[in-house]
Amino acid sequence: MALRQACAVPFREGPAGVEFLAITNWKGKWIFPKGVVDDDEDGPDTAAKEAFEEAGVRGRVARAPFATYPDHKWGSDIVVEVYLLRVERVLDSWEEDDERERRWADPEAMRDFIRGKLRPIVDEALKTLAGRDPDRVPA
Repeated sequence: MALRQACAVPFREGPAGVEFLAITNWKGKWIFPKGVVDDDEDGPDTAAKEAFEEAGVRGRVARAPFATYPDHKWGSDIVVEVYLLRVERVLDSWEEDDERERRWADPEAMRDFIRGKLRPIVDEALKTLAGRDPDRVPA
């Protein structure tokens, strides 16, 4: 059985529309917060925890993922579940602020600097937000 990770796609309504939040990984690449789903957690709990620890944001997370994608690391196959997280609070300092940068961007700008498997996630997030499925879009 593949390992599970949960990924948060933090978003907010900005003056010109929706904005997403990305962070840097240890290689300096722009990503969304994610982490392994522990036995005592579910996907939404993990997504919220990783957004708090890695990006310094709190908010309401969707109860169901809007996307999944495969990954491979640590010698294992991984299934990454992707959840929208409506940001309600942005902290000035957070657990990993000394090792990560964060950046808010509109969808077009986000597509310019986020790479690989995450680029289509931006488009899928926009479609999901437009559909307003209450399980996949937190109120």
